[in-house]
Amino acid sequence: MQREPTATPVPSSRPKLLVVLLISVGLNLVALGSLVWVVQGRGGVNYLLTIATRNPSRHVDPVAIEMESRFQSYPVPVNRPVVFLGDSITSGYAWMEALSDARIVNRGIGNDTSAGVLARLGTVCATRPSAVFLMIGTNDRGNLGFAPEDTLRNINRIVEQIHAHVPDCKVFVQAVLPSRAPKFVAWSTALNAMLPSVPNVEHLDFRSAFEDSTGLLRAELTTDGTHLNAAGYQIWSRHLAPIMKKLPAAPCSQY
Repeated sequence: MQREPTATPVPSSRPKLLVVLLISVGLNLVALGSLVWVVQGRGGVNYLLTIATRNPSRHVDPVAIEMESRFQSYPVPVNRPVVFLGDSITSGYAWMEALSDARIVNRGIGNDTSAGVLARLGTVCATRPSAVFLMIGTNDRGNLGFAPEDTLRNINRIVEQIHAHVPDCKVFVQAVLPSRAPKFVAWSTALNAMLPSVPNVEHLDFRSAFEDSTGLLRAELTTDGTHLNAAGYQIWSRHLAPIMKKLPAAPCSQY
């Protein structure tokens, strides 16, 4: 009698599916935790509301608040200082030493935005600056979801408030520098094209000195694709030095 062939058992795919499912859940939890950490670090619910509503008054970075409290405790070394105002691109350099000019006070804050600068202008204006060099906007797209028009609106407000509190202050609005990210370069190029519409300021545009043939930040001038290294800051300093020399000398020290 011929025996029926025995069927070979088919391995169950359930254990593999379970492993894949567990890995997927784990990766999603890690991603969610990272997102919560970033959002919390940038202001929590206020940050999310800012993204949703584009309301510049909602978001002030916690780090900016802490740095602002430190600025309030610093003595101002001279009457009518020259204030360098902006984000980490500004804060990352010792301008007073680099330009050999004791009038300079650095008020850049890492991760700051145009909304953050607008919120902390009181301390800046309290120093009664003779001049302000402003570069702001690098974080507006990523941190606030701003369009270039939103940043331009805040820059206009910043200039208006400076002149309202210190009418004779000379304001220099600097074009935002490029990065190695094409999307940011497109965004900042649109903003920079609008900056000449800001009234009652002097416009400074040094972008071409930092751009490669594609319009991106030259690779040899940056540490991470956004922030400048020593070579990058030296180029910026060389452009600012003759402008600083034309500014009136500072009055006698108040200390």
